[in-house]
Amino acid sequence: MMRKIIDEKAQMALYDAVLFFIIIMIASTGLYITSLNLIKQTPEYAVQQRGIQDASDILNSVSISTVNETTYTKNGEEYYVYQQTVERTIQIYLEFEYLNQSTGSYSLHQIKKNITDKFDMGVRDSYNYAVHAAYTNQSETATFFISNSINNISQLPDTRYSAVRELNSNTTIALYIWK
Repeated sequence: MMRKIIDEKAQMALYDAVLFFIIIMIASTGLYITSLNLIKQTPEYAVQQRGIQDASDILNSVSISTVNETTYTKNGEEYYVYQQTVERTIQIYLEFEYLNQSTGSYSLHQIKKNITDKFDMGVRDSYNYAVHAAYTNQSETATFFISNSINNISQLPDTRYSAVRELNSNTTIALYIWK
């Protein structure tokens, strides 16, 4: 008779353990599915941080890349600029553009084209971009603007990411990217 009592207790313990295991499995499956849904939804701040980081990375890497050879003309004569960073080439463009306001003697189309080529290579195809640089001296300003999709800075979309580099106290370069 003693054996029958032990068997009933053992069966009840086994039944309780199986029931407990089933309940835990259902609960953990529910938690797993809920956490997957939360992981799939990327928070807005993470998307913004990624865009800002992309803009900063692109601006930094393109700014230090080298323009091997470019030209400008002054009063009809062609001059060459060799082995300059994009950053320095933009500075050269801005300085000449500033001088052009009073003399009108520089043609800077080739410099602008070479800088545009570097940004076209540096920005991923999934982004549109615009680069705006400004050189300010006293009350006058020279500007540089390129984009793969808009014509001037006033057309920038409201939703965009940006990175700014201050080259010196007079010159800044800003990159804007958007999808």
